[in-house]
Amino acid sequence: YPLPSTTILPPMTKLDKITISPPLCYLLDTQQITCLGYVMNESDNNVGDVTLKAIFLDASGEVQNEEEFTLEQRNIDVGEVAPYRIQVENRQLESTYLQIQVIGARLASDSPLPLRLLDMQGTYHLEENHYQFIAELENPTAFIANRTRLIITLENEAGDIIGYRVADVPDQLSSGARIPIHLLITPLEATTTIRHRITLEAFPSDISPTPEG
Repeated sequence: YPLPSTTILPPMTKLDKITISPPLCYLLDTQQITCLGYVMNESDNNVGDVTLKAIFLDASGEVQNEEEFTLEQRNIDVGEVAPYRIQVENRQLESTYLQIQVIGARLASDSPLPLRLLDMQGTYHLEENHYQFIAELENPTAFIANRTRLIITLENEAGDIIGYRVADVPDQLSSGARIPIHLLITPLEATTTIRHRITLEAFPSDISPTPEG
């Protein structure tokens, strides 16, 4: 199936060491295509609120549609990556080119809490085509954890991104608390060799006690 020819445009932000990997596009059904890739932080600072723009062009270079979206991963540490997803309707791909550009980013101001994932297990079930991730999430800090978010990205043997899931922990996590994590992720490519990459984000609650020093 003819998938879009993609060009990565230079960033429109002073934080210009944020790069984008070319997307891999997968046909979901007759109506929609999903394109996945990584945003990489090659700067010397942690960055946050990275916003991308996807521009769809026809064969003559006329803009058909533009879409802006902020990454679900709130911060990207130095040298780390965050996944992105672009949903494309099939009708937009009849002789269409895709351009992707970083249009916004800031220096990360929040200091995340170092929560821990214990007893992690990732299992791929080929017959159902789902990846099962099980772990226990622990808050070993003296703070109450708030806005806790897990980003689990699936990669094939070549290191290509073949799916990801973002899971928010709805409740605050008290100091010393542990909760079970159980997630199912559907990869966009059925392959026997799948590995996962995990980013864990959490921030101190406003009502956290001040640790005694």
